[in-house]
Amino acid sequence: MQYRYTPSYIHSIKAITDQKRLNSIHSAIKDFQEVVEKSTQPKAGLGLKRIRNNIWEFRAGIKDRILIRWTKGLIEYGIVGAHDEIRNYLKHI
Repeated sequence: MQYRYTPSYIHSIKAITDQKRLNSIHSAIKDFQEVVEKSTQPKAGLGLKRIRNNIWEFRAGIKDRILIRWTKGLIEYGIVGAHDEIRNYLKHI
């Protein structure tokens, strides 16, 4: 599996200055990639959920969600943000 970080993801992650939030995000991404690579069941706290055909989200703590586009052989990280930020992003894709 290949992973790609879109410019919008990079922009959203750079806007986060709280180290605890960043650690939570990196931990959630690690857990998600482990699920993908090993084809295991996701942890209950990950909250992996299909939004549209190939658009998914998962949780990184209470506040943050990570939106991805999952196609055969490629996962693109779209944005990190709160529920409302994810909804606004979805309106433009």
